Amino acid sequence: MRRRLASLLMVVLVGAVAPVVAATGPASAAGGYCAKGSGVTVVVDDGALGGGTSIGCDPQGANTAGSTVVPRAGFPLTYVQKQPGFVCRVSGAPASASCGNTPPADAYWGLFWSDGKSGSWTYSSVGIGSLKVPAGGFIGWRWQNSNARATPGTAPVSPVAASPRPTPKPAPKPAPKPAPKPAPKPAPPSRSGSVGAAPAGSATRQPVARTSARTSARARTTQAAHAKAEKQAEKKARQQARATASASASASASASPSVAASSTGDPSSSAGTTLTAGEQATSGSGPMLPVVAAGLLVLLLGAAGRLLWVRRKG
Repeated sequence: MRRRLASLLMVVLVGAVAPVVAATGPASAAGGYCAKGSGVTVVVDDGALGGGTSIGCDPQGANTAGSTVVPRAGFPLTYVQKQPGFVCRVSGAPASASCGNTPPADAYWGLFWSDGKSGSWTYSSVGIGSLKVPAGGFIGWRWQNSNARATPGTAPVSPVAASPRPTPKPAPKPAPKPAPKPAPKPAPPSRSGSVGAAPAGSATRQPVARTSARTSARARTTQAAHAKAEKQAEKKARQQARATASASASASASASPSVAASSTGDPSSSAGTTLTAGEQATSGSGPMLPVVAAGLLVLLLGAAGRLLWVRRKG
């Protein structure tokens, strides 16, 4: 009897303490939101149960199974005995649930999640043991008392800003090196054909191209003068050659009558006269005239060649 009374007393004490733990669980777990972009925030909306909304945080809950994140955020879970993984109670509520069988479609805990960026809830297609959310995400519970699927009344947006990380200062850029100054270009050497050499450090007034043009014009003028002088010399040589040829012809004509006269004289001496004329034809002064004319022609051609050589040399 004593043992039975002790057992009944323990059951009464546990039944009295359980509602207190269930009531104080969310309050002690209501640690608020995780910093924005870190951890996983858990939102529990009792809905028609009348317990209000509680919020807790698991700083290490990113990419971790929800069955681990929710209890660490301060909300213990009770599962259905005949269907492990299906949540029957959250923080002991509702206390009236037997948790032996799966609860009906109008009295169960609806599971939601959010990545913390969209600002809206998404109904979970997997159980809490398979649900994982990224850093800064949310896990939400809402008690459903009808066939209509109601989302948690608190939006999945963290109002707590994460502590700013110090921004590393950029390394100072080295000062740019001054560009080397180009070396001054040397002055062009003076040419012999220029009018005058310019003093050092001063610019010439007359461009080199203009001086070269004038020099070329003078050279062309000199060549034209040489050509004209050559033509005049050739013309004089031709005139002198013609005069020499005419003089030779005149001398030959004047010598012919004397020979004829001697042949018409004494008949007895005709043979001697004729011999004397033959001797003159062979070795006399008559044949020397062409030689003299040829010599004069050679002298004139030499003078013309001399003028041509002087022109080319100039």
